[in-house]
Amino acid sequence: MSGIIVEEQSFASVLKSLMKKYRISGQKIADRIGKSQKTVSRYANGEVVPKKKIQEQVLQAVSEIAGYSTEELVAEGKEIKRVWELKTVTLGSARREAYKERREQAEKWAVRVFALLPEEKQRFMLDFFDLYAELKMYEMEMVDNFRRIPAEKEQVIMDVAYFLAMRKDQEKKDALEQYRALKYGEVCNRISQYQWEPESRDKYLEIPELEEETELESKFARKLADKSLELGQIQRLGIRLVDMINYRVEDWRFLSYIQVIYVQDEGTNYTRDYQIVGDEVYMLMCWLEKLAEKQYLSGYGIC
Repeated sequence: MSGIIVEEQSFASVLKSLMKKYRISGQKIADRIGKSQKTVSRYANGEVVPKKKIQEQVLQAVSEIAGYSTEELVAEGKEIKRVWELKTVTLGSARREAYKERREQAEKWAVRVFALLPEEKQRFMLDFFDLYAELKMYEMEMVDNFRRIPAEKEQVIMDVAYFLAMRKDQEKKDALEQYRALKYGEVCNRISQYQWEPESRDKYLEIPELEEETELESKFARKLADKSLELGQIQRLGIRLVDMINYRVEDWRFLSYIQVIYVQDEGTNYTRDYQIVGDEVYMLMCWLEKLAEKQYLSGYGIC
């Protein structure tokens, strides 16, 4: 029996769980260890924590009554305690725990994808992390369609977006242009200085586990852990990070126009992800979808 000791803080829970499962009364245990039924009851309720020697005697008595070895009963008792605790979890705490787990998984996945980027692109993404994190799903879908259409149609879309963005009153436009200068304008200037080759998706078909994070990867992980970020933002960074880093100057400039139109728009149409984007942005979105669809079908000789 030497060494078969249950931790003091869990002894009562283990004993109570085993007594309940095997329907062992306190009197039966008391008869075997030479104690009163009241004393055993106090052990099971945690009112008294017996000495190690008494714990051994109690577990030995339970094992003899149940017909199992003491080691098996101790292990089983701890498992019973764990499952029993799960049953008392509230719906709210269960949701919080599930959300926490999904967020941690999303953060780890995003860091693993980030680790595959060349160092120069990692530094660029860290410099403009907030900009990438703020991109909405409908904006990314618009860029996807924008990139699918021929260059001449791209320019038409760009001209229309520019007209819509710049036709409002000067006071409002100046304030927005200042914001753009700090965000999209800067990223456009930086990208134009690089001669980057687009990231091939083949490289990202298998995402390896990270054995050890580099300094840049750790910095990216800390940014992801910011509580102001929503789970959806982190998931998009992991799933669409390769697409984002492949955005061209034209793509970012187009996004800057979309953002200005969005702020100035007074319409109330909805996108597929239930976000209000305004009539004019919605119009551009539908237009791009039709052009991209037509381009796709023409590639198969359908139209």
